[in-house]
Amino acid sequence: MKAKKLVQGGLVLLLFITAVAPVCARVTVTHTGDTFFDGPYMQTKGTASLLVIPVDFPDEPSMTGSTSQLNEIFFGGGGSALASVADYYSRSSYGELAITGQVQEWYRAKHDRSYYSKEGDQVFIEEILEAMMARGVDLSQYDSDGDGVLDGLCLVWTGQPKSDSSVWWPHSDTFYWNFQMGGVRIGSYSSLSFQHLTRGSAKQRNTALHETGHLLGLPDYYDRVPESGNSGGCLSADMMDQNQGDHNAFSKMLLGWVKPAVVTADTQITLRSISREASAAVIVPRGWDGNYLSEYFMIEYVTPDGNHRDISCPEGGAVRIWHISAATSKWTYDATSGMFMNDNSETKDKLIVIADPAHSWYQEGESLTADKTCLNGGETTGIAVQVQRITGDEAVLSVTYGRDGAASNQNSDSRQENSAMAGESSIPPRDSEDPQSQSRETESSEVQSEPPVDQVSTPEGATPASPAEETSHEPSPPQDVEGEGVGQGSTDGRDSTEPVWDKSENAEVEAGAAGAILITVVLVLLIWLIIRPKPKRKKRKGSKRHKR
Repeated sequence: MKAKKLVQGGLVLLLFITAVAPVCARVTVTHTGDTFFDGPYMQTKGTASLLVIPVDFPDEPSMTGSTSQLNEIFFGGGGSALASVADYYSRSSYGELAITGQVQEWYRAKHDRSYYSKEGDQVFIEEILEAMMARGVDLSQYDSDGDGVLDGLCLVWTGQPKSDSSVWWPHSDTFYWNFQMGGVRIGSYSSLSFQHLTRGSAKQRNTALHETGHLLGLPDYYDRVPESGNSGGCLSADMMDQNQGDHNAFSKMLLGWVKPAVVTADTQITLRSISREASAAVIVPRGWDGNYLSEYFMIEYVTPDGNHRDISCPEGGAVRIWHISAATSKWTYDATSGMFMNDNSETKDKLIVIADPAHSWYQEGESLTADKTCLNGGETTGIAVQVQRITGDEAVLSVTYGRDGAASNQNSDSRQENSAMAGESSIPPRDSEDPQSQSRETESSEVQSEPPVDQVSTPEGATPASPAEETSHEPSPPQDVEGEGVGQGSTDGRDSTEPVWDKSENAEVEAGAAGAILITVVLVLLIWLIIRPKPKRKKRKGSKRHKR
């Protein structure tokens, strides 16, 4: 009987975790090397193979039966006004990621659409993949990195999209259990509307780009519950917000495409256009411990070209400053992964927002003042940023710390000092044994001046400015159904001014007082279930199925 009560307690705990998990950004990561995402996602570097399958139904037949339009949308060479998925991500990653693949011939489902509305995505996917294998499609050919997981799966279906349906609205999800077919595990997949892709607006067609961001591991940045009163979103200027523009510097850092400079004290820094080059800077508050899964500010210089050509960026370029709150929680499914404590919808503090919502772009001579750089808890940082000069190709900025926010850099060690003097990135490339890779990192990180080496670590595409330049100073977005879980940064006792990009350790980030309260509540429930007297109950004939 005691064992039965323990089982009951376990069920209560499972229900509790299920209830709490959706509040957090539902993306699983582990911070290793120069990337963050871990789990059954599409790889962020190298070649990734995307399996695209168009599906129609007996009651919703395809009007064309052709795949040429879909091939152009996913793998086109860039001849059209709108970017293909392959082109977009090649530009966004600065050539780090090449998405290849094939659009299969149309498959006619066995049942009408209403059948799959009831049965859900997994039944739908199993039927489709079984049909593909019967045609002779080798699913293992879509596992480019040989990790045993299908790189990416995209279903494109006919019929009207329905925003109130978890199946018939563009979305992405991840199978975290061992769901295998054809000798490979099925991990992340996206599900898209043929009507949106081929006859919709630019934003609707861009759902293919947005959902591919989820295949790579990125969460949503738009506000899915504006009625909550905690306004979120990125002012519509990001692909994971309103399906337009490029991915921001924070996303590119998570994906391993940008290695930002780290500013810890008064300095000037030059940023090149992130629309063209991997260039960004992180401004950290006093006491920063080197963990990028924490709270800080991130700066990028944007020009209205490349993937940014469809956003309302000022002509000639402008600076954008983000407030990042990327702390993670211990509520995880294993010991090495975590979940973002904040999202851009339901939580009071947002994962990523414009630092000053009233000032989304900064042009030459404009400033982010210190009263706009307080932390979520109200603490002042004293940080102020002024755009000194914009030349088209680059922007020169000054960063100053007030007395309350001045970073303490007295303990910077010689490793960071030597790295900055040599012009090397403080963040090592993933493959440290590749001399060509190291050479590329060093060449692209040329230092232009001699600032205090303990104030800024220089990455690709961002260089401290010369001392001579110093002065006084359409439709609703996709309602995604994704998998759980974001992972943790790593701290290993090094100096607080040195960024930590550890390749083997995964530091645990404390969930805080709220997490302690939640744990206490669960323990009390478990103890009560074990010691309470058994009530007399009538036998039940069955139990209800838990709906999605």
